[in-house]
This record gives sequence, structure tokens and C-alpha cells, in this order.
Amino acid sequence: MRMIHGRSFVGEDKVARTVRARFQVIGLGLLLCLALAACTPRPPATGQAGQPAATPDPAAAAAAAAQFYQGKTVRVIVGFSAGGGFDVVARLVGRHLSKHIPGNPTVVVENMPGATGIVASNYVYAAAPKDGLTIEMFPEPALQGQLLNAEGVQFDGRNFNWLGSTQVQTQLCMARTDSGISSLQQLLQPGSPQFIVGTTAPGSNTHDFPATLKGALNANIRTVSGYPGTADISLAMDSGEVNGICVPWESIKTTHPDWFTGSPPFATILAQQGKGRHADLPNIPIAEEVAQTEEQKQLIRAASSTLAISKPLALPPGVPAERVAALRLALENTMKDPELLADAESTRTDLSFKPHDQVLAIVREILDTPPSVAQRLKQILESSI
Repeated sequence: MRMIHGRSFVGEDKVARTVRARFQVIGLGLLLCLALAACTPRPPATGQAGQPAATPDPAAAAAAAAQFYQGKTVRVIVGFSAGGGFDVVARLVGRHLSKHIPGNPTVVVENMPGATGIVASNYVYAAAPKDGLTIEMFPEPALQGQLLNAEGVQFDGRNFNWLGSTQVQTQLCMARTDSGISSLQQLLQPGSPQFIVGTTAPGSNTHDFPATLKGALNANIRTVSGYPGTADISLAMDSGEVNGICVPWESIKTTHPDWFTGSPPFATILAQQGKGRHADLPNIPIAEEVAQTEEQKQLIRAASSTLAISKPLALPPGVPAERVAALRLALENTMKDPELLADAESTRTDLSFKPHDQVLAIVREILDTPPSVAQRLKQILESSI
């Protein structure tokens, strides 16, 4: 590199020469600092929506996580009452998660019901410690609540540290066989029996899916909301308090397989909604097939779009990157654990893992639903309350 020096003139006084020399030294120092800055590695950037752009070194992350988690207790928060589908899957996964987390902490499941899981989501997002000891089994229908600006939603789904999802679900609506209701198509006919559906609060699949079928298709459906969880709705259906329920197949076949045995069976499945017909239910029509217009199909799809990432696990924003990485790997290894898979098979629980990056991509897709479809869906759901 060529350096250009200031020139001294004959007759310059001593003070001027000294000042010029000092500025030359300062200039050289600044050039040196700039050169060093250009060569110094910068810390990794943080990705959009609070997701780390670069995963920490696996060995270093595992060592740091093992030191932190050893002797600790990890809480898995479930926003619904005990006995329902979220609780069943959380406890199933939780029984096997500890051995895959570095340091092997104790894992406990805590129920925090309220507002279809939104109470728990708000707590985990904003109030829970950001230390990696609080995980939520996130109620994925709450993403629809965020999309529709539902009252009480105080989180942004893009900013959770997603670990992965545990199921892909197929939504069903079913009625007591003695109700005389045998199909969704029947509910579109004048004079059909009324499908009285027990639901949790608006914002859940148990409420929003049948409410959308009613509003989009003008089906003869009445929703009765306010039940704490699906276990409570099932009891109401058993007692005849309601004659129907809309829940995922993956949950109901685990909690009530007896409903579909006997002659006649206790319950009749009216319709399903998911990525095609479920292998267990090849003869049950998809709700979209009953729709007559493209708008009706769009509304039904929008009301069920979260089914692809059912029962995901998430950490709040702000958890140290090495702990996020360690827990993501722990969940992935848990979901491949032969002991977990055997446990799931024995309880008739379907598991289907999606890693964190796929979950985040679907979260963003849901929250980017066209405004016209979101506005119409909001109108339908608000009119059902």
C-alpha cells in the first residue's frame, strides 16, 4: 500500500510540525482499525421472525445445553384440560423427551386451560422465563385467531422458536347415530335434523370448523360453545347434551375407539377435511367436495389450514440459540425413538413429525392468507358467536 506523507516546508515552526505529525499517526491508526474490522468475523445475524439464521455448532451446543439442563425441570404447557387430544400427545411425547435432551432433565406436563389455548400461548410468549425450561404444545388453531385479529391474542406466531410438530391431522364432524344425521350433504337439505355441536371457545377447531361449514354452506348446524376441552364435549355427547362433535380423527380414535364399533355404532362420521381422504376413512367424503363454489372451498380450506402442523412444540422468543438447537434435535430424535413409536402404536396415536423450518414456513403461509378470504371467514365466525 502506498502512503502519501505531508510535506515540511522550510521555516515551519516546531509547533506546526508536531501537530502535523500527530495527525499522521492518528490517520495511520484509523486505517489500521478499519483493516482489523474488515478481517474480524462478525457475529451471526438473527433470522427473520426471531429464528436464528445459523445453527450453533452441534457439539458446542450440546455441551452447553447438558451443563444447563442437568438437574433441571422442563415444563411442557398444554392450553387445554387433561384427557383431551393435546394432553394425550403431550404426555406421550413428554415420557420420552427427557432422555434425548442433553443433561436429561425431568420433563413434566402442566395444563393451563383457557380461551382455547390462547391463555397458555400468551403466557409462554411473554411471561414465561426465556431460559429454555418452558415449552408449549402450541394450539395451532390460535394462528387463525392471530390472522383474524381475535380478541385476546397477544403473540406473533412468526416469532416463536418452533421445535417441530407432532401430527398431521384430519378434521372430522360426527354425530350420534341415533340423531338421524348421516352425512354433511343431508344438513344442506330443508327439514334436516339439526346438528348440535359441542365446542370449546371460538378460535378452536372444535368451534371454527363447524361454524365455517354452517356459514359457508348454509348447513343446519348449531354450535354450543364453552366446554373446557374435547374430553368435556365427549361427555356431553355421551349424555345427549349435544348430538355432535368436530375433532381430529387422530384424537378421537385414541380417546373413543368404542364409538365406531357395535351395530349400529355410537357415532357416524359425516365428513372429513385434510390433505385428501385419510387411509382409515376412504369412504368418508371431504367437506370441500360438498362445496358448490370456489369461495366455499377457500373458506373451508382456510378454516382447516392448521391441520398440517398439528400439536407443534415451541419455545418463546429470546431463548439462547444453543438451547433452541439442542431442543430441536431432542424432539427430532424423540419422534424417531422406537420406544415412543411402540408406545404410540399401543395407544392408537398417529404421529407425523415436521421439523421446525417446515413448521415456520406453514405458519407464515397461514398468516399470509389473502385478506378477502380472511375477512369473509372473520364475518362467518363472528356471526356464529
